[in-house]
Amino acid sequence: MAVYQRGTSKIYYMDFLWNGKRIFKSCKTKNKKEALKKEDKEKERLLQLEAEPEEVESKPMPTLKEAAQLVYHERWGHQNRGYQTWKRVDDVAESYSNPTLDQVSANWIRGLKQWLLQDRKVSTTTANRYLAHVKTLLRVARDEWEIVDRIPKISLYREQEGRIRVVSEAELNRMVDLLRSQQGVPRRWYWPTVADLVILLHDTGLRLSEALNLRPDNLTDPGYIKLFPNNTKARMPRVIPLTDRAQAVINKHGTQPFKGIDKWKAERAFNWAKKMMKVKDPEFCLHALRHSFASNLLNRGADLYTVQKLLGHTSPTTTQRYAHLQTQHLRNTINLLTEPDGKTDVGQEGVESFQ
Repeated sequence: MAVYQRGTSKIYYMDFLWNGKRIFKSCKTKNKKEALKKEDKEKERLLQLEAEPEEVESKPMPTLKEAAQLVYHERWGHQNRGYQTWKRVDDVAESYSNPTLDQVSANWIRGLKQWLLQDRKVSTTTANRYLAHVKTLLRVARDEWEIVDRIPKISLYREQEGRIRVVSEAELNRMVDLLRSQQGVPRRWYWPTVADLVILLHDTGLRLSEALNLRPDNLTDPGYIKLFPNNTKARMPRVIPLTDRAQAVINKHGTQPFKGIDKWKAERAFNWAKKMMKVKDPEFCLHALRHSFASNLLNRGADLYTVQKLLGHTSPTTTQRYAHLQTQHLRNTINLLTEPDGKTDVGQEGVESFQ
């Protein structure tokens, strides 16, 4: 018997030799008794294959491209960005290399990294997305399909936290005024609606896609937006209370507030107003309104857990990147040192004692 727990997941793996060939695969359980039973069952299966070799149908090992298509149908196709995930892996197979899954080695991974950074010239963040998708595919092949015994270690690049741009209240008001008045340009019917979209994004923290796809079932309760799993990136429901001006936007446009507005129209209007404001910062974009929502909450004393729930983050680590924006909260905390309670006034003698 040779089963053992592997890694932090505590999942048992079977690992034994059979006719000179190493059999190594996940038992998919944290219970040792169940793992031993699965090992026995695997040995029985191997014995049966030896006894009836003519009944064994040999299936060719799928290529990376073929496996990506299968994973898309089984998993990625049900995700909001599943098509983009599949296209990235398919791009690797088409433009870099299309090995069978048992040919994906550590050396192949090193070559993929070099191709992404030097040939494609993508950022380390984008390279990590490609690598993560390939890693997911290989794990499915090993743990679910059980067609490969081992997969190479795929380490991701360390990503630098970028600067988080927020939109000030003055910038928000200026942009809204520009989009509503459209001074000096031919009038476009949807720009005033984008002005209201900007307000809603700023006051709710919704992602652009979530706001554009609002439907009557999301607005059944006055004062709230209810998002269901199929509405959100993380496939998790959430409820966002509305500010007075966000509610005014809903009242103005009805239960399909941004019908006829797509991502292209929203960004076109936003970028025109940005140009009129003479803002050249590339981080000043529609998504910055979501950052502003988080920053405003934290600076008014909201805790990270609540902000995480309102933004719909699955991990607190994602929300933690906003912690450094709590400038006002930090100031209020430091002000505690100067409160007139007589406990923090060390006087001249106290100052001298520190020297």
